[in-house]
Amino acid sequence: MFIEIVGPLALVQVERSVAIGDRDAKSETVLDLDLPDGARLVDGSAQVAGETLKLATGPAAEGRVAYAASLAAQHLSSASVPAEDVSARVHLAPLAGSITVLLRYRYTAPLACRDGRMVLHLPGSQDADPVPAEVTVRFNLPKRSRLAEASVAGVPVNLRKNDRQPLIKVTSPRRAAWDVSFALRGSNGPFGNVLAVRVPGSDRHFSDLAVVICRPQQPARNDLPGEAILLIDRSRSVGPGGMSIQRALARAVLEALPPAERFNAIMFARSAVQVFPLARTATREAIDALVAAADPHHLENGTDLPASLAQIAALNETAQGPETRLLVIITDGAIPESQSAERLASALGPPERRDRLRLLIFLVRPPADEPVATEVVDRLGRFAGRFGGVLRVLSAENIREVVDSSLVALRQDGDLFNLRLAGKDGLVLSPNVAPGQGVAKMLSGHGSADVGLVGEFQGTTARLRVSAPTLRKEWRQAKRNEHKAPAAWFGRTKAVSLFIEEIGPTLNQDSGGIVRGQMDPMVLRNALALAFLPRARAPSSWPAAAAWAPSSVG
Repeated sequence: MFIEIVGPLALVQVERSVAIGDRDAKSETVLDLDLPDGARLVDGSAQVAGETLKLATGPAAEGRVAYAASLAAQHLSSASVPAEDVSARVHLAPLAGSITVLLRYRYTAPLACRDGRMVLHLPGSQDADPVPAEVTVRFNLPKRSRLAEASVAGVPVNLRKNDRQPLIKVTSPRRAAWDVSFALRGSNGPFGNVLAVRVPGSDRHFSDLAVVICRPQQPARNDLPGEAILLIDRSRSVGPGGMSIQRALARAVLEALPPAERFNAIMFARSAVQVFPLARTATREAIDALVAAADPHHLENGTDLPASLAQIAALNETAQGPETRLLVIITDGAIPESQSAERLASALGPPERRDRLRLLIFLVRPPADEPVATEVVDRLGRFAGRFGGVLRVLSAENIREVVDSSLVALRQDGDLFNLRLAGKDGLVLSPNVAPGQGVAKMLSGHGSADVGLVGEFQGTTARLRVSAPTLRKEWRQAKRNEHKAPAAWFGRTKAVSLFIEEIGPTLNQDSGGIVRGQMDPMVLRNALALAFLPRARAPSSWPAAAAWAPSSVG
């Protein structure tokens, strides 16, 4: 296996020997390939009896038909193997008895960001009896980039000073998954490490932009404020189940704060009610009193978050000294559109008073509810970004974990909000990026030689421009989207018939605020409406079968 890492992408070349066919062989041989998240096959070939078989690419349906015909001609049956958790599948049919095939295939995969490091995650082997692989990894970094540290399959790499293209050789685990991970020297401010490249498209005027942003984990640089104010949503949209979750979340926040922390709370809906006349130490009795005040059976119509924020501003007016306060907003996110980020920030008073606040926003709903809309996350993210804050959308199952990590992020200067491309379009890459986390994107039609990034960080607008060099044509990926079938490769010689197919999409598509595995209600409604419309047969758009003609080069 050979892995070349260029910027935010990796090109992986795999070579393996496969013995197929024997006296009793009556069916094909099937190999399952579990590719990394977001991977795309680039091409495939095989070495058979001294001949190099180059595989033709095309729609999977056409390739499947051609391959089935070669099976039928030899009276071979197709193996019935369920395609579960499989990214791609290789079918090999022996046409002239037993033979050994040297199979080669290549795929590209985007890097991810985990714990402040860029990572290529290689899934475990799907083979029944796998063997360790000899792996060579080459880093091909931009001119100004240097590795700070790297590891391959858990083995730290000894790096030479100023080495931009180190070559590493290791042996992979026999079955377990493994990683190639690294961190770069230096940092681009709040953006952290950023790498970008252009991937050639179908013509010289079209290319895709691959970019990865990875914020590093940093030591805590700020102490938590000595006093916390909790704003707990008690509007009717929260519901009894949601209020029970919000009470558990409020308790988790207070129990995670330092023991000497003082706190108060405001229950808000159409009106705002302060729970305690004065701030109290977060003792068990005080926390129990707050939980009792957040009664799931006493909810109110309407949501007026600015009014409760104005009450916070009034408390700030009477506060003595320069002490900062931690403002924790717990809500289901059903905030009217009229309550914009600018209006919410203005409700907290003049800028000199706002500087005494740190902001932590939790958006939480019961599992059966619709997910929080992306627009709300963006809007509240812009609000939190003015205060060096943190925003989290969480479920009831991981409250304690999210609370702890959120407080850590707050001590590391908070999230980077509204991360987007510079320019008129301003495509949003992520509503917020926490310390130690990142964003990896493949964007179509961005042909610029560099890329500009913009984000909101600690009340200011941060900007960065990085170069995006063009990759070689061999990095070109098989085009695939929701309107096209997955790509496939097919070829045939006198000795073997070979078919490689992708099993469904492997790209990480944006959820757009919709939880994976849950259908968007608007999509469901439109689908039901379309079900009653007259149907028309779509014209065939598949290329001619001649495109699948096998080719072999001696």
